[in-house]
Amino acid sequence: MECKKCSVEIKEGEKFCHNCGTKIDRPKVNIMRLLISIILIIIILLVVIVSKIFIFNITKTKPYLVKTSSGTTKVLNINNKIIDNAVDELKKENLGVSTTTGVVFRGNSIKFYVIAVFNPIQKNYCSFYTIDSKTGKVNQVKDAQSIKISSLETDVLEITQKLSKGYSAGVYTDENAGMKDNFFYEDDLKELQKKVEKYVK
Repeated sequence: MECKKCSVEIKEGEKFCHNCGTKIDRPKVNIMRLLISIILIIIILLVVIVSKIFIFNITKTKPYLVKTSSGTTKVLNINNKIIDNAVDELKKENLGVSTTTGVVFRGNSIKFYVIAVFNPIQKNYCSFYTIDSKTGKVNQVKDAQSIKISSLETDVLEITQKLSKGYSAGVYTDENAGMKDNFFYEDDLKELQKKVEKYVK
């Protein structure tokens, strides 16, 4: 800062110019204006963060038409990322996963998913796993191991209904998942078996 009268450099904290004696008028900081500016910046940052979280939660789900155990249909937003991560775990064990998935839900809130997992060693048999809709934790269903499959949709729905315990049960098929490794969608189980064997060789 310079003296307005003689242009000499003024040292920090000086109240008068050491050269000409002129009183130094330092700009006063408006504390209220500074405080409002900080609050506004914080609010803007919070709005941006909340918007990103909201948009992320919308884009990571996809609506599917779910056939319920009562014979009706319902549109539910399915979190494919949760299911994909679970399948990646099972892929390490050379297991194939059906694209027909069970859903246990109440209203629009999904509790967990049920998937049929195929092991190439056992022809036309599968085991069932649940996937927690929030954490993505995978658990094998103890009472549903090595079950002979007659119809994927019917069998997945039946197991899902048994596990629902007071919740609604339904089933849907993600036909696009069949394009990915270790996902299979076939009515003919012999054809399904050939595909599983191809992937585990």
